[in-house]
Amino acid sequence: MTRIIANPPLIDFLTICMTLPVAEQEQIEAFTGQPYNADHAANGNFNLSGPKWGLYADNGYCLAIGGFMPSSPGVYRDWLLTSPVLWRTPCYWRSGTRQIRKLMDEVFAHPDVHALECYSLATRTTAHRWYRTLGYVYETTLAKRANGVDVVVYSRVKQ
Repeated sequence: MTRIIANPPLIDFLTICMTLPVAEQEQIEAFTGQPYNADHAANGNFNLSGPKWGLYADNGYCLAIGGFMPSSPGVYRDWLLTSPVLWRTPCYWRSGTRQIRKLMDEVFAHPDVHALECYSLATRTTAHRWYRTLGYVYETTLAKRANGVDVVVYSRVKQ
């Protein structure tokens, strides 16, 4: 139903950012302190260091773009930009969740990686439930960090 492709082209970043759900736009605004701009979001994420991937429907439609940027030695912070189609279509979000979890497991299995982390606005409680499905565990809340808004941190750590 879905497939992952490494290093998606810039046009797919632009396509996703043009239809990014409002909650994701608000998170980008809070983290950057700037009004949301699809061109800037696409270009900024395209140029992040670290592995990048695209989640595609069988018909080639890009459902999401994501990746992992180095945060500190052995620690990678995830990022994800999605199409509303991903969340409106149960077969896509179910299959996509499995694909993303598998991708995270592969990154996490690398011997130099000992932690993955996820930062989210505290208000995005629906997303927080999905993070737990991906294997993340709540770590802490950072008060008034993103443009004055609380940020929740989730992580997966090697045992």
